[in-house]
Amino acid sequence: MVAALPPEIVRFERFADCGHGVVRDAPERHFAVLRDFILT
Repeated sequence: MVAALPPEIVRFERFADCGHGVVRDAPERHFAVLRDFILT
């Protein structure tokens, strides 16, 4: 999906050692990335 989008609107974040439950596995980083995405 990302490859089909214009590169100027794509931001890829990898959460190492996390499963599908990123909020559960890395809540602080998840919410920091989410806040930055919303405010940018």
